[in-house]
Amino acid sequence: MKTLARILRWLYTHSLKLYPEKFRANFSEEMQSVFVDTAHEAGNNPGKLLALFGREIRDWPGAVWREYLRTRRNIMNMNPNNLAWRSPTTKELLTGLALFVIPILLALWDTIFGYQPLINQVNLVIDLVLLVTILIILGLGLKHGFPRWSIPYLGASITITVMLTAVFPLWGLFAADVKRIVKYGTKTLSARIQYSALLEGFFWLAPFIALILIILLLMAWPRTRLLAKRIRQDWTLLSFMIYSGVVFALELVFEEYAYDEAWKIACWVCLALGAWIYFKNADQRKRILTLLVGVTLAYWIAAVGKWYLVPLQTWGAFHGYQYDTYSRFEFWRTLAEWGWVALFMGLPALLTLIPHPQESDSTPEENLAPA
Repeated sequence: MKTLARILRWLYTHSLKLYPEKFRANFSEEMQSVFVDTAHEAGNNPGKLLALFGREIRDWPGAVWREYLRTRRNIMNMNPNNLAWRSPTTKELLTGLALFVIPILLALWDTIFGYQPLINQVNLVIDLVLLVTILIILGLGLKHGFPRWSIPYLGASITITVMLTAVFPLWGLFAADVKRIVKYGTKTLSARIQYSALLEGFFWLAPFIALILIILLLMAWPRTRLLAKRIRQDWTLLSFMIYSGVVFALELVFEEYAYDEAWKIACWVCLALGAWIYFKNADQRKRILTLLVGVTLAYWIAAVGKWYLVPLQTWGAFHGYQYDTYSRFEFWRTLAEWGWVALFMGLPALLTLIPHPQESDSTPEENLAPA
């Protein structure tokens, strides 16, 4: 019987080696002592010894798994550079979400009061205040190394600036070749959709490249170097920058459309909900899934809305197309843009394939300072 007890003790001792190292250091001796005492109480009864060992082994896989999960969570919580673990404060959450909520409020304002001369002057003041607010938040974000609450403003500012200033001049360098390849001159719906899809892709490729280059430049400045480190640890931050750019890109999606307020509000609500869940969730996979769902709902609502709105517009000949044909063109053009946005939001996941260098500093994410 002593031989059986020694064998079971040896097996139990070696089973403890599969627990995390820190857990073993704290509890291994105590667990062995408890097992030995319990085995001693079983005496020379082999049935009781085997039953004791069976109970321990039965619970052992689940216990090891739970300890590794607990250890992983503790490492995330103790890492001051990791943004996935810390829930934002109320002030940080409201600041980050403001970018997504303000367009909804402005659209509701325009829907209620219309476009009267006095209201237009008020809207101009509101736009100026909004611009100044964004600049202030960007300044605060720069001061603190661009923590999460400032990421939407950084991403949206870069995205919309590149779209409005650089996309069309750059596209003009090879637009003629693209038109020739897709046979744009035939004026068929297929050719126009292909050309538009490639243009929409370039519309998002240029901001994506600009974001990468700016982040690389920020690495050279100690104050903003932390942002690059955060993105290496949490690649969804780069996806969130692209997601934030969609807020203003929707204005371009519905450019020159009338009666579009309700559709844009629905799109912005989807984006705002996605951003709120993103800020509150600690799991990277759930965060990127939330962003993809939010942007998918927004663009599909926009596509359906444009299909419905085209017959209500007063654009004349619709570029030579009938109402139904142009509705299809706008529908597929919008879904093509959605495909490109989803692609560029997913590309930052490739950062996980790059080996992470050892970090020597551990500057924590600073709280939002009062303006």
